Amino acid sequence: MALSPQAIAEKGESIYNARYKAEYEKRYFGQYVAIDIETGRAFVAIRPEAAIDKAQQAIKGGLFHVIRIGHTGVYHVSHTATANRKSLF
Repeated sequence: MALSPQAIAEKGESIYNARYKAEYEKRYFGQYVAIDIETGRAFVAIRPEAAIDKAQQAIKGGLFHVIRIGHTGVYHVSHTATANRKSLF
């Protein structure tokens, strides 16, 4: 049975909170962790791509959830609105 992205995220967050959060937020704040939701193993790296690469090398075919340690989301997104300016002349 395939898991939904939401189910994978919930399982990954649960594993992170139970096993890694306290230690990792002290040691690896701002880095990324990829968690295999089936084994519970965690792989930390400076970039999210590197964490996933580490995880995929160690566990072929795993299902991974990526967390930015100490943050509410993996990425920070910003948006700047600009007006559609037309010449008045």
